[in-house]
Amino acid sequence: MVEAIFLSFVIINIFLIIADVKWRKKYQWPLGRFIRYAFFGGVIGFFIAIVFVVTWTLIYKGSQGSAAIVFFGPFFFAIGELAGFALFAWLEARKRKRAQGEA
Repeated sequence: MVEAIFLSFVIINIFLIIADVKWRKKYQWPLGRFIRYAFFGGVIGFFIAIVFVVTWTLIYKGSQGSAAIVFFGPFFFAIGELAGFALFAWLEARKRKRAQGEA
């Protein structure tokens, strides 16, 4: 079960990379921005995972220490990617609404 959770994040990232390579020319700007926002959110999520693990280790004096990043890192990275996708969708909706208001 845990392996499936880890692999699902990897599969999502592989599909994002393939989509970027395959459709880069056709959907150059929206896809590039989508990948950028998803990666940015993922990096932020990974830093949150590091802070979470350090705080958790200090408060509970966990014996795992930094090895817990192996478990929490992919989870928070995926949550960050979803947050990046939500930010991208929100900004695109605002851009379309502004474009319709001007027309």
